Amino acid sequence: LIAPMGIDAYVNPRAVTVSSILRYVRHGRIRAVYSVGDAEAEAIEAQVLGTSLIAGQTVREAELPEGSLIGLIQKGEKIIVPKGDTRIEEGDVLTIFAMRDDVADVERLFQVGLDFF
Repeated sequence: LIAPMGIDAYVNPRAVTVSSILRYVRHGRIRAVYSVGDAEAEAIEAQVLGTSLIAGQTVREAELPEGSLIGLIQKGEKIIVPKGDTRIEEGDVLTIFAMRDDVADVERLFQVGLDFF
């Protein structure tokens, strides 16, 4: 019904519900999770903590799974498109796109270390 009515965008209540639930079951300082497609991938917005494995590394050095990609990095009020030599620092907020099978590996990069407590 959507296409014949000329509607080009809509909010899928199922997708919103899934995304809200995923935000609470993910580990680390995950700010938002959006399910993409039919839950084939996820867009993850996560904050880098000082004890996160990814903190202090460049994008090139970060051991991201093959099926994932850092799309944006928010450094304070500034949003940048990362390059290989962009350093990931504590407090940065990353938007990562990951295939479903790679989400657990991405989460591990943001988990809180014991010295956080």
